[in-house]
Amino acid sequence: MVFKITINRLRVTLPGHEKGEYMTDSALKISDFIRPDCIFLGVDLPDKEAVLRFLAEQSRDRGLVADADKLFAGFKAREESMSTGVGSGLAFPHTLTDERDESAVLIVRLSRGLDYGSLDDKEVNVVFAVLIPESNQTQHLQILARVSRMCRKSEFIRAVSLARDPQSLKTAIENIEQDFCGCAYQSKPPRKQELEAGF
Repeated sequence: MVFKITINRLRVTLPGHEKGEYMTDSALKISDFIRPDCIFLGVDLPDKEAVLRFLAEQSRDRGLVADADKLFAGFKAREESMSTGVGSGLAFPHTLTDERDESAVLIVRLSRGLDYGSLDDKEVNVVFAVLIPESNQTQHLQILARVSRMCRKSEFIRAVSLARDPQSLKTAIENIEQDFCGCAYQSKPPRKQELEAGF
C-alpha cells in the first residue's frame, strides 16, 4: 500500500475513514518507542543492505527480537517493493514482526551519506527504522507521521545532526515533542508539496 508523506501530515486511509480524511499524529510520542541504546550515531556502513543488516542485528542484540535473519528479510522485502528513502537525506525502513506487542524505533545517523535509492536520488544520512507488531499494524502509520512531521522542524534536524550521545538525542526529542498536543482526523487535504513514499 502506498501512503503519502506531506508537508503537514501523513495521508492515510483507514477503515471507517475513506472519505478524504487525514490522520494527524500529535498525540503519539515517538520518544516513547525509542530507547537510548537503540540510537546509533556516526555509524559507518557501505550500502543500503548493510544498513538493513545492521538494524536487524542491533534489534536482536538489544532484545527487541530474537530472529535477526527474519527481521532482515522483512526489511529487505519492504525495500524491494518500494524504497523507504523518502528524500532529504532520510529513510524510514520498517517491517512487521510477530515478536513484539509494541512498536520500536531505532535511529541511525550515518558517518557518510550512501545511495539508498531514494525518491529524490539524494544520499541518505539518517535512518529511522520501525519494528511493527503484527497485532497493531496501524500504529506505525502514526509513528511515521510523527517522525515525518518532526523532520520538518529545524530544531529536530539540528538535534539529530549535532547530538554527541544517544541519551542527549533522546532527551532532545522528548523536549521537542512537548510542542505537540492532541490527535484528530481532519477533512482538510494535504498541502501540494509531497513525496510519494511506500509505507
